[in-house]
This record gives sequence, structure tokens and C-alpha cells, in this order.
Amino acid sequence: MEPCLLIRIWADKDKFRKWYAVGGGPYLFVLSGLALLVGILALSLVRPWGLVFPSWTPFLAGCRVPRRTLAATAFTVSAFLLLYTLWAAAQTIKDFDDDGIFRPWIVVYGIPQFLVWGVGLAIAALSYRRRTSTGR
Repeated sequence: MEPCLLIRIWADKDKFRKWYAVGGGPYLFVLSGLALLVGILALSLVRPWGLVFPSWTPFLAGCRVPRRTLAATAFTVSAFLLLYTLWAAAQTIKDFDDDGIFRPWIVVYGIPQFLVWGVGLAIAALSYRRRTSTGR
């Protein structure tokens, strides 16, 4: 079965299959799930359900969202994203040869997206904290 076009663009087909078989698959699955959670977290900082739990939320519907908990979670996740960006950049530099699984120019796409998410989430958290502060 031919791998999808994205794998051929960003990774060496044969090396990727081996990497995927020995743990890369679960890694990508977890990374995708975390991306979904970060997206929901980011939306909660800019949507009304970041202030009051929506009606479909069991046991919490209509209750106020703990402001500090949401902001602290966003800042923590932002910090982890930025640390992951540094780690990914270091790994890319370390594997910057023909023996790596991913092609060296993944730096053009892979690294910047984590940087944008990390910085963007921190900005959204700052905005949320300002909008919801009781001192205004």
C-alpha cells in the first residue's frame, strides 16, 4: 500500500514505516490527540463557554469556569509547546543528515507550527486573563 502524499513529502517512506512500526504510530496518535485538546483549550479562551460551562457539560452546566485554572492550564500548555518546539528543533539539527526519518526541510513546516501554537496560546491566555479580571 502506497503511503499518503504527506509522508512522501516530509519523510523517507521506508524509514518512516520502520519508525511507525516500533512506536512512531502511538506517538503520532498521542500527538494528534494533544493537538485536539490544545485546540479546545484555545477555543475556551475566546468563546463564551470559557466563562460558563455549557449546558451539555455533566454536573457543571451553568457553573462559572474557574478563571485561574483555565489561564494556568493555558500558560502551562503553552510552555510545554514551546519546550517541545526547542526539543524538536534540537532533534532536527541532530538528525540533519541523510540517515534521519524525516527530511531536513520539515523545519519549514513542523517547527514553526509548534512555535505559533505556543506563542498564540500564551497570547490568548493573557487576553483571557485581562478580560476576566475582577479588578476592571
